[in-house]
Amino acid sequence: MPKIEVVTLIDEVPDELEGTIRAAVGAIVHDAGFGSFDLSIAIVSDATIQQANRQYLDHDYPTDVLSFRLDEYAESSSSHAPSPSEQTLEGEVLVSWDTACRQAALFDWAPSSECLLYVVHGTLHLIGHDDRDEHDRQEMRKAERAVLATFGLAPHYDRDVSETAEEEAGS
Repeated sequence: MPKIEVVTLIDEVPDELEGTIRAAVGAIVHDAGFGSFDLSIAIVSDATIQQANRQYLDHDYPTDVLSFRLDEYAESSSSHAPSPSEQTLEGEVLVSWDTACRQAALFDWAPSSECLLYVVHGTLHLIGHDDRDEHDRQEMRKAERAVLATFGLAPHYDRDVSETAEEEAGS
């Protein structure tokens, strides 16, 4: 049975963001073909995400988003890897509201939009996207753009490129 739990540990997070997060995560997981999923999305402080980063990844600093796949299929020694529709996706995504606020101010857009970008990014990791090399990063950004567009948003990294190109053309 599909389940998306959104936990907000920060008072300043707008109430309507929870519905937007549910819709985005649901669309990503549905489009990936998962018939069943149990996901937890937590919006936390820098201190909380730093603690998780230190505990699970041995990195002692805050970050924007952490994703943890909790289901067992990836570790299965079976010769038949189940298709998404045959498995339940279980995972957690932690997002730093503090980081979202700082970054949003730099890119002149709403903290809730930055937070949604982090949730989308983290959820894409859960379904198998990676961003370690340039090709994978471009594929992930393409997927991020598609999801954000359904909410009338374009990621700031696209806006920065087009603004930079316009500035260079005008000089």
